[in-house]
Amino acid sequence: MTAPRARWSRSFNLAAAAFVVASFFSDVHAAGQLVPRDAARLGRGINILGYDGIWEGGQNAPFRLDNLTAIKKAGFSHVRINFFGFKFMDRANVLDEVVLRRLDAVIEEILARNLVPIVDEHDTHVCQRDVSECGEKLRAFWRQIAERYAGRYPRLVFEVLNEPGER
Repeated sequence: MTAPRARWSRSFNLAAAAFVVASFFSDVHAAGQLVPRDAARLGRGINILGYDGIWEGGQNAPFRLDNLTAIKKAGFSHVRINFFGFKFMDRANVLDEVVLRRLDAVIEEILARNLVPIVDEHDTHVCQRDVSECGEKLRAFWRQIAERYAGRYPRLVFEVLNEPGER
């Protein structure tokens, strides 16, 4: 009986952490951001940049931002940026400004091609391994992202956490 309760507790804590983070964005709808009922309007989408070296400065970076033109021509309407943000946080959970500027450039390139960018916090592995570490990092991540992008890109969409839940 203890094992199912422990599993439920971890799942509940992760869901609660996601809810808390989502509550930070309650004002985002008023700023013209998409909300779940608008998700169908996103149309066809494709994931990019999850394991690409663009974040480390271009080493081992096979994806080129000019590929976005081909993505648009192929009929996609949104691009999901698989971003492993925890990797770029210091011990105080502050995101690296250089990496954030790279994220800005990616978002701007996506928007320039009339695609909808989705920033997806993709550190599922950390969150499934250690819920309390995840909750702390996730709150810090979204606090910084919310402050950075508030009112900046009206079409920008946020995905709080990729595939939350147990393995």
